[in-house]
Amino acid sequence: MKKLLLIAFVFLALQAKAQETYINMLDSNVAWYQVTIDAGFPEPVYYYHNYFIDGDTIINDTAFYKLFLNTDASSGTTYSGYIREDAAGKVYMRFTSQVSLCPFSDIDFPLNQDLLLLDFSVNLHDTIDAPFGWDENANILIEDVDSILINGTYRKKIWFGSYGAGSFRGGSWIEGIGGDIGGLFNYWCDMGNGAGTDLLCYVKNDDIVYSPGNNCLVGINEYSKKEIGLKLNPNPAYEVVNISVAENVKIAMVRVYEVTGRIVLVQALNGLPLGGGGLRGIDVSDLKPGIYLIEVETREGLREVKRVVIK
Repeated sequence: MKKLLLIAFVFLALQAKAQETYINMLDSNVAWYQVTIDAGFPEPVYYYHNYFIDGDTIINDTAFYKLFLNTDASSGTTYSGYIREDAAGKVYMRFTSQVSLCPFSDIDFPLNQDLLLLDFSVNLHDTIDAPFGWDENANILIEDVDSILINGTYRKKIWFGSYGAGSFRGGSWIEGIGGDIGGLFNYWCDMGNGAGTDLLCYVKNDDIVYSPGNNCLVGINEYSKKEIGLKLNPNPAYEVVNISVAENVKIAMVRVYEVTGRIVLVQALNGLPLGGGGLRGIDVSDLKPGIYLIEVETREGLREVKRVVIK
């Protein structure tokens, strides 16, 4: 009996140890396929791009991978910089020249120094410094920490909130994969003004490791056609717009845009399921009369935009 208890104890200890092991996201053959959605008016526009690692190098006795960007635009492949991660789950980027990483945002990155890109060591209610280019005294709250099952392995998933009345849209990180909602560089990029980037899939050694909604398989054209069953009523609205979605759809965020693309209202719903006739009322009584766009984003990264008239 004692022998059986000892075996059980050792097994549980090994299992607990395995769960504590950090899952690396970087390798010599990985890629992040992403889509940037410009809310636009009257219809959203979709842009496809991917980051990939090709080769490595040593800087100050520290190993880095080389990161490249490939776009569907005529610019083709561009060199982005160096990227590395440590055993604690911190991922760093280093630039030697200014590059364009953030669609619809022109940010000057500090050069020749390690910049913290992701940090999987954070816990619930921790705060992280606002990205460079923002108020240096500001910080962003870790709003939720849970796990996600991918290919039989549970990985840590971290949600962080918006900042600056929603002009920085927030996002999520998945251990061993990187930025999910908001894309690989979600924490750094200003995704206000009607634009947002989301991960289609993470690929390692030509195998799809993670693809929310199988978006990597259906392709960018099919992704842009996906809907979550978003309905708005009444329309025109006066004080409240009721939002409903398809059954089992879980909403992470609701944003309201002016037709110029400026975000005027943000509500985080933290995965609340609204399907099966469920409604969520959005108070728009403080908004001026006019035409607005309401964007609903799911926890899987799907987004749908519809127009509403407020009187």
